[in-house]
Amino acid sequence: MFDVRIELREGFLALAQFPVVFLFATKNSILSLLLGPGNGYEKLNYIHRWAGRGMFIGATVHGALWINNHLVFGLPILGQQKETSGVAAFGVLCVIV
Repeated sequence: MFDVRIELREGFLALAQFPVVFLFATKNSILSLLLGPGNGYEKLNYIHRWAGRGMFIGATVHGALWINNHLVFGLPILGQQKETSGVAAFGVLCVIV
């Protein structure tokens, strides 16, 4: 049986990737203006891709541990609003990846 803190930690790691993913998502971002010429979208896009991969891995581990806890304790997987929204958001993330 897994510790609940590990499950929450992975969820927070996935959420922590959002600012990085959004910061590097556009061609004309504030960050490319701050870094100056020569540091455009083409050179910084790999950071966006790796942050997205980190978000996907963190969300997958979080979801797997969360489902495992619900199965161990006999709780329904879908039921409350937050649980249904989380599964739907993970499905959208899977489609994007």
